[in-house]
Amino acid sequence: MPREDAERWNARYRECGNIPIDVPRDLLVNFSHLLPSSGWALDIATGRGANAIFLTQCGLKVVAIDISWVALYHAHHRCPLLYLILADLTEYSLPCWQFDVILNFYYLNRSLFPLFSSRLKSGGLLFIETLTEKMEEIFPNRIDPMYLLREGELYHIFREWEILYYNEGITQGRSGLKAIASLVARKP
Repeated sequence: MPREDAERWNARYRECGNIPIDVPRDLLVNFSHLLPSSGWALDIATGRGANAIFLTQCGLKVVAIDISWVALYHAHHRCPLLYLILADLTEYSLPCWQFDVILNFYYLNRSLFPLFSSRLKSGGLLFIETLTEKMEEIFPNRIDPMYLLREGELYHIFREWEILYYNEGITQGRSGLKAIASLVARKP
């Protein structure tokens, strides 16, 4: 499966190679005033690196992980300062140091959630935004339910943290309607 995933994502990023590079996620931009002015950040499933590049512009050093070498090539081409890791996060654990910020946008691997606590410094920020099971109402049978958060799941998992922002619902995304859960939390 990991090889098939890598090939699928490489093909997708090859196809959009001439499309202008995407911009950082609104959740990150809207709460960028909370970011430290220096330190280390981890961007999980970075894609072409829009969020990671934004963090470097905010003064952070960024480790960016993705399964697609094509995506990482685009990210490196735009920002050689990124520390890139080509890895399948279903088989590769997160780097074993502590970060000031962790980003997890539109990639759901529940086994990573417990690691966020050990990989984030006390007072560090966690940004998560991903699809919820309400996507079934918008696009029935298109997404495997294991990749969709259940109602209230994200809030429940991080309820012990200082939740700075939480929202769950259906919104207009870049490519149409989508059902998402968004979280910004500070590790106690």
